[in-house]
Amino acid sequence: MIAILAAVLILAPAFQDRSLYKEIVPAPTGKNGYEEYLQAADLLTDGLFSVYLNWSPSQYKEMQEANSRLKDGEWSNTQPQLDLAKNLSKMDYLGVQEAAAKRYGRAIKLMMLGNGKPVFDPRKQISSDTMFREFSYFKSLARLVVADVYQKLANGDSSGAQQDLVAGLAFSHRISQGTIIAALVGIASEAILFSCYQEQLEHMSLRDMERASNMAAAILAEPCPIIACMQGDRDLCLSGLKLIQDHDSVQSFFGGDVNGDAVSKVWKTLGPAQRQQVISDAGARISQTFQDRIARFSGPESSWLPAESDDTPTLDAKATVTSDLLPTIFSEVLTPSFRQAIMASLRNRAQLRLLDLHARILAYRWRNRKLPSDLKEVAPDNLINDPLSGQPFRFESVDGINYDLYSMGIPETGKIQLKYRRQNVPSYGGNLPPQSSRMSP
Repeated sequence: MIAILAAVLILAPAFQDRSLYKEIVPAPTGKNGYEEYLQAADLLTDGLFSVYLNWSPSQYKEMQEANSRLKDGEWSNTQPQLDLAKNLSKMDYLGVQEAAAKRYGRAIKLMMLGNGKPVFDPRKQISSDTMFREFSYFKSLARLVVADVYQKLANGDSSGAQQDLVAGLAFSHRISQGTIIAALVGIASEAILFSCYQEQLEHMSLRDMERASNMAAAILAEPCPIIACMQGDRDLCLSGLKLIQDHDSVQSFFGGDVNGDAVSKVWKTLGPAQRQQVISDAGARISQTFQDRIARFSGPESSWLPAESDDTPTLDAKATVTSDLLPTIFSEVLTPSFRQAIMASLRNRAQLRLLDLHARILAYRWRNRKLPSDLKEVAPDNLINDPLSGQPFRFESVDGINYDLYSMGIPETGKIQLKYRRQNVPSYGGNLPPQSSRMSP
């Protein structure tokens, strides 16, 4: 599952010759916001959105040079992509954002329409083979929101920009349901929007600050999506056991995790009743593992992340395989690690709280024409205290104008700020200079 996630998050969306909406929703109801999300994603599958997303003044020249170096049969930029890059080369950064917003603006409207409905994955069945092709486009939709925010602020529409950001956060949160992959894609999309918020909050009105604060509070008031994702992945694991039970050879299920050939040989020696017992025991182990993981979420956030030793398979890949070991082998191979997802979720929740505090600090600035001297001037103790680190959020006025705001985090996360920090990926898709994490009026 982690390999699938890597493909979803890293690979740029390519041209799709079939509709995501028609593929995933054969019988639309009009009552599920996911349908509008898929229609919005379809608008970004033309193979051209990435040209807007990755624009730079030298883009067209670089694409031409890249094509000239390729051999026959290798992937290259299409002629429509080259034609678009040529047209965009005549524009500045703002012009490109305006062009992207004009071309794909309907996708944002569809996203907002979907936000007004209940949202759930419309697939009747999800298995370990399900390829969530829409997720790469959902992440691109978050980046389209950022482009639209940029051009709206540049053209004086701060209210419209704020509506975009609030809608984008709602969308990102609502797609974070059902599976671990969905949760991580939603968190990644929210992080893109957090980055935009930090860079643009100072340009927003007092009313905009209040909307940002209210949205953060509303998301935090809901149960953490990771819990539902664990329940969904538990069901996937148990369905994987049924697949094993129906196969005489199980070598293909294990890859390099254990000696699949040895497991398959032992499995073939078992009769139907013995196989049923192995599956039953493995299912009990899987259910108990997930129950223990979900139980951690009833405690403070600082205790949610399991120790690495608790989330590491106990079996040696070279261990001698016996029938007694099969339940352990099956359960450990099928059960995914949630450590990465939990860490991302903890960081995400800290960023939501930081967004609320940033909004309160800047609202204070609007009302008093100065920064607060202490967080206690803008928020009650329950919002100042960071449940992840167990310490207050750190607010440091640098010179009376600039300030730093961050969570101390935990050793596994390090210091957490609102700014999205992936290496070598500019916030808006263009070659913008790095910006300080400090906020200034």
